[in-house]
Amino acid sequence: MATHSLLAKLDPAAESQMRDLIGGALRTQAIYVVAKLGVPDQLALGPRAAEDLAERLQVHAATLLRVLRFLVVSRVFVQNEDGRFALAPAGQLLQTAHPRSLRPSAIRAGEGMWNVTSRLLDAVQTGRTPHDDVHGKSFFERTDDRAFGSRMNASTAGLGAAIARLECVQRARTIVDVGGGHGAMLIELLRAHPSARGVLFDREATIEGARPLIKAAGLADRCDVIAGDFFESVPKGGDVYLLSWVLHDWDDARAARILRSCRDAASDATLVIVEVLLPARATMHEAAAPGVIADPYALDLQMLLLTGGRERTVTEYSGLLEGAGYRIREMSEPASARGASIIEARAQGG
Repeated sequence: MATHSLLAKLDPAAESQMRDLIGGALRTQAIYVVAKLGVPDQLALGPRAAEDLAERLQVHAATLLRVLRFLVVSRVFVQNEDGRFALAPAGQLLQTAHPRSLRPSAIRAGEGMWNVTSRLLDAVQTGRTPHDDVHGKSFFERTDDRAFGSRMNASTAGLGAAIARLECVQRARTIVDVGGGHGAMLIELLRAHPSARGVLFDREATIEGARPLIKAAGLADRCDVIAGDFFESVPKGGDVYLLSWVLHDWDDARAARILRSCRDAASDATLVIVEVLLPARATMHEAAAPGVIADPYALDLQMLLLTGGRERTVTEYSGLLEGAGYRIREMSEPASARGASIIEARAQGG
């Protein structure tokens, strides 16, 4: 009876949607293959037949044809009436030379993330971080600091100007960028405020990549570069302490240690946090802010898989901050394509 009832209510569109979702792994690998081989770079020169592409790339022509056809349906490529393949708008983003190239992301999804993602069930069952089990070390121990710094630089787009407009930043004499990577955000803030000084604080390996960039920006005389461990302490004397894409890398206990380090360094300073905020409740048809392309729930699962960290709601950040002796003073709406929001906090009683 129950089976007949379900069949009577069957929604063909829902079944098609679920089949599409289930097939996501195959699509990820197909996109990875063409990105890794450089097919989009070849098609950027003009439409080509599968046999021509296979000869240029030294791969099996009949098999490549099957992958290309599959990705036509996924709207990565188009196939012309003469049988040749060309780039669809989405496929353009897989070109190496594209200013917003997603080729590195496609390759990471098909290689490094592949085995990690397959451990999601284990993570749900045990609470362990899959990346650490797969690779035998933490994400930050394994990550190349130069490559990671470059990716973090890309995530500052649209945020620097928003942070520079904050009243606390406009008044600041010294801005301390905690976990600031190669310093892209701090460089932008110091350029916007010529009277301010900056302190870039991160691990020694990361800081080394920042020094030449700060020098090239002409800011070496206004920006100190200091290496250390933000779980232990951060440089003293700042008017503003910036935590940009830092807290989501860590679980609540370690995030709280970072916050306490900032409070111990300067209890009268303003704390500026840049993070994606999870909505209070997940909905099926939640509208993203204009221009926002990031999925906060996908980012949350990436943190779960890679670092053991998490994205948080406003309520969760409020609790985390209160536990470390802060209170939220101001908040902004998403300020970048990744959906980042800006939280300003002050020490309780400050």
